Amino acid sequence: MSPQTRRYVVGILVLALIISVGLNLYDHFITLPQIQATANNMRTEALLGWLDTIGNVRHTLECSGTSSDVYEARHDTLLAGEFVDIYGMGIGYDPETGRYAYKPETLLHWLRGSTKDLEYAVMAIYVGNQTGPVTSRPLDYYVSLRIMNITMTIRNIENSMTISANGVDPVRQLQEKGNLDIIIDYCKQISETYDEIAIYYPWR
Repeated sequence: MSPQTRRYVVGILVLALIISVGLNLYDHFITLPQIQATANNMRTEALLGWLDTIGNVRHTLECSGTSSDVYEARHDTLLAGEFVDIYGMGIGYDPETGRYAYKPETLLHWLRGSTKDLEYAVMAIYVGNQTGPVTSRPLDYYVSLRIMNITMTIRNIENSMTISANGVDPVRQLQEKGNLDIIIDYCKQISETYDEIAIYYPWR
């Protein structure tokens, strides 16, 4: 191989190396952060969708005077569950087992649990108030107080869910503002209130 050919080959290899390093750096500093920011925004939007939907549940429950009124909130509880599923896409997924591992201390775990319990609470009140063919009855005082507990808790969540689609993970946003544990506690309160309703109206 002549010296000129050798220099030509070396030049090509150096150029290829520079291009490769440049592409890797671009992926590391530009592409990957953009992908992560997009994923964070998707989770944030899903969480905001969940928040808006349980806000609708709160409004329906606040205006309820009968078990049928309460049942009107069921559609929104189901929709809120769909937003939780979108938020949870990819979180805690174990490719080896093909399953999602929801740790009890995570926001996803409590979002999923409290949303499902919100749906169950609506159903328990509706079914528990039935008497024969009569499916709609005025809410009694005990249940009205439980509903008030739920609506107050949801309003507290609304006031604490201070997040925006700014490319930052929503959980990190809540942690930085000191609201993550607060919201998890509110989710626990919703589940605890459902437990009280289920004891009063054992519908399942």
